[in-house]
Amino acid sequence: MNRLCARLRLGIGMICLTILSLPLGAETIEVKVFDYFFEPFDVSIKTGDTIEWIAYGFGHTLISDSRLFDSSTVWGSSIPALHSFKYTFHQPGVYPYYSLDYGGPEGQGMSAVISVSGPVTNQLPFTPNNVSPAAGA
Repeated sequence: MNRLCARLRLGIGMICLTILSLPLGAETIEVKVFDYFFEPFDVSIKTGDTIEWIAYGFGHTLISDSRLFDSSTVWGSSIPALHSFKYTFHQPGVYPYYSLDYGGPEGQGMSAVISVSGPVTNQLPFTPNNVSPAAGA
């Protein structure tokens, strides 16, 4: 009986360890793009998370200083008002970006920073997303 209880405890312990070691789901963080600023201004995320920029007011073309992402590859030009652009970050690092229309690289004008921490994550093949925000967003 003691052996059975010991095996049962060991099995339950292994199941708990397995569940606790599973990675938490990636998040999508919304950044609002207003006429001359981003809200929030600077964002800290984990690898595997996605930033979704939603354009309010004027259209904007968003570009990272390193050209890692460029919203014009999806939209052809500016993100139309009340539409969005998404990018998933798989590498840790600091990623400055700006509005091509109202800012520039190295923190000029309308610019902001995304800080990404955590281990490198798998990257799925690139699929552009053209979407409108949900009602009431």
